Amino acid sequence: MISFTASKEIRKWCDRYKDLFSDLGIGFKLQCALYGYFLFGANSLSDFSRLCPWSYSVSSLSRGVAKFNPNRFMRRLRASVLKRYPNMNPKDFCYAIDDTSNPRYGKTIFRSGRFGGSGGVYNGQKILVIVLVNIKEGFALPLAYSFIASKKSDPENYRPGHELAIDLFSDILDSGFPQLPVTADSWFDSYEFMLNLQSIGLNYCGEIKSNRKVMGMSYRVWKSLKSFFKNKNRKKTNKKKFYSEELLEIRKFIHPIKCIAVFNHRSDKKAFAYYVSTDPTMAGATLWKLSRARWKIECLFRDMKQNLSFGQLPCSGPGGSDLSVCLPMILITSLRLNSETCKQGHLSTIGAQVKMIREASLTKGIDFIAAKPNDELVVKFSNRRRSVNRKPTDKAAEAA
Repeated sequence: MISFTASKEIRKWCDRYKDLFSDLGIGFKLQCALYGYFLFGANSLSDFSRLCPWSYSVSSLSRGVAKFNPNRFMRRLRASVLKRYPNMNPKDFCYAIDDTSNPRYGKTIFRSGRFGGSGGVYNGQKILVIVLVNIKEGFALPLAYSFIASKKSDPENYRPGHELAIDLFSDILDSGFPQLPVTADSWFDSYEFMLNLQSIGLNYCGEIKSNRKVMGMSYRVWKSLKSFFKNKNRKKTNKKKFYSEELLEIRKFIHPIKCIAVFNHRSDKKAFAYYVSTDPTMAGATLWKLSRARWKIECLFRDMKQNLSFGQLPCSGPGGSDLSVCLPMILITSLRLNSETCKQGHLSTIGAQVKMIREASLTKGIDFIAAKPNDELVVKFSNRRRSVNRKPTDKAAEAA
């Protein structure tokens, strides 16, 4: 990737947030550079400065990163989502919550610690994210996030993830979002989380651990989920799966819940997953649909990490950590809601859209070098490329 000017996409996105950056003392050109860092998938600020001679120096970029504060940016992002979807039908939208790992090494990294994940224990950051899932169109949009402090490494700032989640959901509802079902994996199936969601008007509709004890409405004996659904009638879903549904009670949860056990085949003795809804009137087919929608948050994490350098900014302070999470969220929301290619119905994947923008910038960069080999930007590009063993500098930018 080579870029001699900020792409039209970057300038358009920057216009939507330039007042917020300006309030932080970050000028438009520096703002464009920060967007470009994530859009072009740079490995470091030095790498970006060498490939984009229009950018400020590494020191200027670092100072801009340190000033970043995400609160107003996330509120602006949520406002843009509400503007696009003013009337959300619960049949087509839901919330999803999950955490994602960001392995990073270094004692000075903000909220870093030792965490357990699906891939084992890692050192780095754990980021809790809440998204709006557009079930009909098949994608998720980020609405809120928070860094989870490690209980061992950072006990003073530690709060359970379920408490942080309720605070984030409260902020989302205060922003004007409707009360929609919340889908999650079994890490969030605690009765405290379900009750706290109900207290703010939200229903949990997600996976539950198979070792939970349940009781039927007629046969008042505590049994495991596995044994309870062993000989129940099964219905077919629209994805060639089979499910059984029952109204149950679970330990420590005073209200009845709807529960389904999902099987790969009608004759299977063991279900591959169990899902519950704190709305006892919800149909089993609807609960299955909402539970499957949770996968869109995993796709969002994949798209941001593979295409937008999510969490990869090598700045260890709070500003750098927030910027490395918040800006990719702004970018992916802009690509989903405002991209011309997305509106035209082609190149709808995030990877394809990012690749198209990068290739267009590279082509323009090559044409610029061929047409103006002695231009000031070309000379600066050549000088920065030669200084591979030290960070690129710019005396004019440093003076500013």
